[in-house]
Amino acid sequence: MKFGAELGIPTGLMIALSAALTVSPAPLLSTMVLLIGRKRIMGAELSVVGVSALALRLSGHFSLFPYTERTLTYVNLYLVAGEYLDRRSLLGLAGRRALPLVLALNYFPLFLSVSSRVAFYARTRGITADLRRGKPIFFLRSIALPVIVETVRVAENLYMAYSLKLYGGLRGISRSAPSRSDWLFLLYGVAVLCSSFIPRF
Repeated sequence: MKFGAELGIPTGLMIALSAALTVSPAPLLSTMVLLIGRKRIMGAELSVVGVSALALRLSGHFSLFPYTERTLTYVNLYLVAGEYLDRRSLLGLAGRRALPLVLALNYFPLFLSVSSRVAFYARTRGITADLRRGKPIFFLRSIALPVIVETVRVAENLYMAYSLKLYGGLRGISRSAPSRSDWLFLLYGVAVLCSSFIPRF
């Protein structure tokens, strides 16, 4: 399901605003619900939350924990936008000014696919065995170099697409009226914003 930019962007801004103005866990939980199918991301974020809470509790600085929640909320909003935001509605709304944002939203899925391909090839070539043999430097060099090369190549391709294919008037992109799911998503953002101001106990 895709959300149009006309109501999707205000919804994201309301969630970001609720994260910035309050110490409620509601913004983070609301974005995690939208990414529930991404098991690796959820596992990584739960690990960050757990380690951060434990470290701050032991060091006596638990009052800084809301900053961890805010950071993860902003990261999740980017991931949610990359997953659910309709690119055509974004281009129809802002024209060519939206092209850098469209390319940024497309970049993360491409980076994930590059990383998964490099990891797959590393396993088939037996490079992961170097980590078990106690050679982490060789392992990191063998993994990091292909990821950097592929990332630069993807960035160049995106730049060429921006410069040669997408740059222009974009007259063929039409804007349609917001759908029921767009309005429901907006109500979701309003509910998150309102629930964020409930006192945290």
